[in-house]
Amino acid sequence: TRELSTFVDVVMGFVITINAIIMGVSMDYDSTHNAWIVVDFIFSLLFVAEIVIKINLHGLAGHFCGPTYVSSAFDASLLAIDLANVILLLSGTDAQHAEGMPSASLLRLVRLLKLLRLLRILQLNVFSDVVTMVQGIIGGM
Repeated sequence: TRELSTFVDVVMGFVITINAIIMGVSMDYDSTHNAWIVVDFIFSLLFVAEIVIKINLHGLAGHFCGPTYVSSAFDASLLAIDLANVILLLSGTDAQHAEGMPSASLLRLVRLLKLLRLLRILQLNVFSDVVTMVQGIIGGM
C-alpha cells in the first residue's frame, strides 16, 4: 500500500501542476466559458478520486486524523469549495450578480488558494534533496 500511496501522490503532483498551468491560461480568457467549466469539473473529479483512493488505502480516520491530517483537511476543504463553484457554474447561476452568492473576486481568491496545492508536491520524497538545498541556500544568506 505504501507504493500505491506514493504512486498516487506522484500522479496527483502532475495533475496539480497541469491544473495550475490551465488555471493560469484560463485567467487570460473568459473563465466562465463552458470549456473551462468542463475542465474544472474534470480536475475536481480527479481530486475526488484521489481522496477516495486515499481513504480506501488508509481508512477514513487514517486519512483525516493521521500524520497528514492538516493537508488532507485543507485539500478536502478546497475540494468542497471548488465543487460548489463548479456546480454554480454548471447550473448557469450568474454568481457575479445573484443575491446571496459569493462575489467573483472571492471565487478568484479561492482559485489562488488552490495553487497552494503545489506545495504538496514538495512533500514528496523525490523533492527532499531539492528542499534541503533550498533550505541550505536560505540559511546561508
